[in-house]
Amino acid sequence: MISMMLPGTVGVYYGQEINMINGLVTKQQMKDFSGEGTRDPCRLLMQWDDSRNAGFSTNITTYLPVNSDYFQNNVEMQKLQPVSHYNLFKDLSTLRRTNTFRYGKFKNEGYSSTNIYSLTRSHEGHVLTVVANLFRTSSRVNLTEILQNHPDKITIAAASVNSGYKKGFNIEHDSRDEFYMRPLASVVLETYQPHTANEDSTSSPDF
Repeated sequence: MISMMLPGTVGVYYGQEINMINGLVTKQQMKDFSGEGTRDPCRLLMQWDDSRNAGFSTNITTYLPVNSDYFQNNVEMQKLQPVSHYNLFKDLSTLRRTNTFRYGKFKNEGYSSTNIYSLTRSHEGHVLTVVANLFRTSSRVNLTEILQNHPDKITIAAASVNSGYKKGFNIEHDSRDEFYMRPLASVVLETYQPHTANEDSTSSPDF
């Protein structure tokens, strides 16, 4: 989520869209050797669906095997799940096409605590703020401190699968100073604030 909301081009290795993980490759199945190890566990077949070879090929055998979890983690299955890595990737991709991302200002908010990192993208009063818990422990976040413009309305524009929140959820005023973040969870908050005509420029990205 952080990398997709930063300025510039984002690099995505196939399978990251659905949170594919490295698979088991036996020594007999290995095709690539790099020093003492192999890169093959992260180069297995793209998991499109739960059919043979995860829908990657109709052949009986393939160059590399398919990960054993393909029948429960694949593109077609995640399309049907409202909360999934696939749909999160689509939400972030949609945000990247907004003028706020394309032409807006970038600000590295840094760390509001030892484990909470945040950044903002802003354009003509529209502000997108990433809040990420980088630790493997839960944390309470003071959004009033992070969102210094004190917006009237805070809406979640995107949320990691493990966050416990959903896109479109409105954060009430009484929970802003104690916003709960699960371990390794992240959200994109959408707010609006007054702006002046010369605050932002649509002529070129600000990076």
